[in-house]
Amino acid sequence: MATLTITISDEALARLQERADVQGLTPETLLSADAERGHADAGRNYSQPGAELAKLAGIIDSGLTDVGERHDYYLGQALADEMKGAYVDEPIR
Repeated sequence: MATLTITISDEALARLQERADVQGLTPETLLSADAERGHADAGRNYSQPGAELAKLAGIIDSGLTDVGERHDYYLGQALADEMKGAYVDEPIR
């Protein structure tokens, strides 16, 4: 086992500490694990829920080319499809 000393900016340390806190680790343990895996990933944004999912946007070809323009329509259709089998106990007045 070897020891490594690094110097990083206060901003980088704050981001590292945030990542470590989210994962329940110390910054040292987190960096060591990243180095062991061989892909230290300081560019990730762990404070934004869904940030990892956003990277997947657009990787599947749905055949729809106008989702950006008609997203309300598609969301409405999905909701209508989901609600088709719903039972209404008491109508809304």
